[in-house]
Amino acid sequence: LETSPWLLSQPRLRTAPHRAPEFSVSMEEADEILLISLRNVGCNVPEEIASAADVGPELLVATCSKCLHIITPQFKRISLPDDASGRFRVCNMLAAALQKLGYQGDLSFHQFLYANARDTRKLFAFLLDKLPKTAAGGEAEARGKE
Repeated sequence: LETSPWLLSQPRLRTAPHRAPEFSVSMEEADEILLISLRNVGCNVPEEIASAADVGPELLVATCSKCLHIITPQFKRISLPDDASGRFRVCNMLAAALQKLGYQGDLSFHQFLYANARDTRKLFAFLLDKLPKTAAGGEAEARGKE
């Protein structure tokens, strides 16, 4: 079998036989998985929320607070107050609690009050990973820890 000079000049795909195939999941699918998982552990995520981009500050704070309460029962569940100073205080308190759990990356009131889909997705994935395996397995067990 002869090899043409043109074929030799083309970039070659390198495949590693020892690597597992990579699966591609769209952001919509990833968001759906995250939101279903949050609902399964007892977070009140409305059905009309279809992606991380749809999550507003109130829902983000409530969901993070609920997950933190499941992970660390001493953490009191909180909601986002109406006044600006209270919102700032609550968001910084959540940021500190998440960093204490090992959250990597920038985290301050800004990620809660002015959240974008990427930051929200990252927060939810981190919290779901930190949930006790019994809580991640069912809503009933998560509610039992309240």
